[in-house]
Amino acid sequence: MKFVEEDDGRRGSPEVVAAKVYEVSEPSVVRVQALRWPSNDQAANGKKWVVNHMYRDLRSFSWQAAGEMLAVEADAMTALSVMTDEGDRARFIGAPRLVSSLRQLDLGVAGTVAALSAARCVPIMSCNAGAFGGRHSEVAPVIGFYARGAAAPLLVAIAAETGVLLRNHRYGDLAVEATTIDRMHAFGRSLFEHRDAFIALKLPRATAI
Repeated sequence: MKFVEEDDGRRGSPEVVAAKVYEVSEPSVVRVQALRWPSNDQAANGKKWVVNHMYRDLRSFSWQAAGEMLAVEADAMTALSVMTDEGDRARFIGAPRLVSSLRQLDLGVAGTVAALSAARCVPIMSCNAGAFGGRHSEVAPVIGFYARGAAAPLLVAIAAETGVLLRNHRYGDLAVEATTIDRMHAFGRSLFEHRDAFIALKLPRATAI
């Protein structure tokens, strides 16, 4: 899997969420000893070392902000599920208010990115794999992020609960991948629901490395 976020404005006709099912063939394996943590400079300037030309530093989300984004995303996905006109769907997805609310992140992964940030992880890429149409380079909805070893058991448990794949990746980071965009969103919601458990870990803020 390449860690490249592709979004050059070439949006195609949106598709119904339920119609998109992706193959995820790799086993879910997380080796804590393989986890790495980026320096503050690396996290702030990811374009220098992550294969993602659209990298942004997304370490600043609070749990409140993550909850708000997850709610906006859930409402948007629900609204899209009953829209039948492709033009209406395309306009809805591209509406400036929605794009701004999701911080220019892909619908379906944005809320989970925010929740991972609130859990004091460091998101480095995300892509919804064209779950709502458009050209994307990833073959399934995916988010790449750094996590501290102390958070690994909780992340693994939540991944198992929501049916997503969680595994080590090549930069010492983790990749979460889903067979449907709904499952990716469910992973984000579950992170939010377990926020007290993450807070109890007393992890240092990712911005204070």
